[in-house]
Amino acid sequence: MRPTTFGIRTPIAAVILAAASFAAQQAKAQAAYTPPTPVPAAPAGGINASTLPDIQGIHLGTTIPDARVKLSALYPSKAPFGVTGRWGKFVGTTIPGWQGSMQATANPTVIAPQGVASDTLSITFSTPPNKQVAVSMDRNVMYQTAKYPTEANVKAALIQKYGPNPIMIGPDWLGWIFDEQGKPVAMTGSVATLKMQCGGNVLAQLGTASSAAEANTGPSPTTNAPLARAQVDQWMRDPCRSGVVVWAKITVSGLYAIGMDVVMSENGEATRDWIVMQEYMDQLGAAQKLQQQRKAQQVATPKL
Repeated sequence: MRPTTFGIRTPIAAVILAAASFAAQQAKAQAAYTPPTPVPAAPAGGINASTLPDIQGIHLGTTIPDARVKLSALYPSKAPFGVTGRWGKFVGTTIPGWQGSMQATANPTVIAPQGVASDTLSITFSTPPNKQVAVSMDRNVMYQTAKYPTEANVKAALIQKYGPNPIMIGPDWLGWIFDEQGKPVAMTGSVATLKMQCGGNVLAQLGTASSAAEANTGPSPTTNAPLARAQVDQWMRDPCRSGVVVWAKITVSGLYAIGMDVVMSENGEATRDWIVMQEYMDQLGAAQKLQQQRKAQQVATPKL
């Protein structure tokens, strides 16, 4: 595999919880998984955000401007609460910085009457030059003491929203798999268990700067060989490079739910956009290399 600078979005909760539950079945599931080749084609006309799963009405596939409007309404700004973002950049180019992620944190004085003690929603966007859309979302909620909903009610609400017959990763951990048109995909056994690891695990550049002007980290133009088919096929052997995954983990105390983490991702769209970015950086690198060669030839040519 050639060196890359990609960041893989994996929520902390997913890493901690998945480690114990998934490890024993991973080798068996990997062997049973048949990778799609080539990269799965997007639905005709591209993805339609309205058909994909959502969190609080914000769907996977939502554009940055639309996500910002909806988040601002759900999480009003009052420092240090509200909506913030992180930006990345194509290093070594004059291309402006671009937003890689967005996070919204609720003000406790505003949300307390709703029975929620804390509420944070993070969104990861696909990498340009393709149109950037939401490819991963993670909402973490802690309920207010004395206003805990029952575990049964939370499960019922999740099933009503995301569909019946969820994949039961654990007693309080539910999962769903969809195609890129938002239709449920039936999957069982160790393959389904492995696929659940893909929730939130996308190829994307998150960025580290608090504004586009400050962005100074990200991928650089490449001067090595163009992206090879073998490299793409190697990526696609990871089940996290296709499809749509949703999982929800409920934190339980007795009969009550004291918190919940909902994670979802559009892994296919993220992968396609990432590959386009890699090819784009190859083109930029090739152009820069040619320009440097021409300058070197001019310097080396003696005057006659």
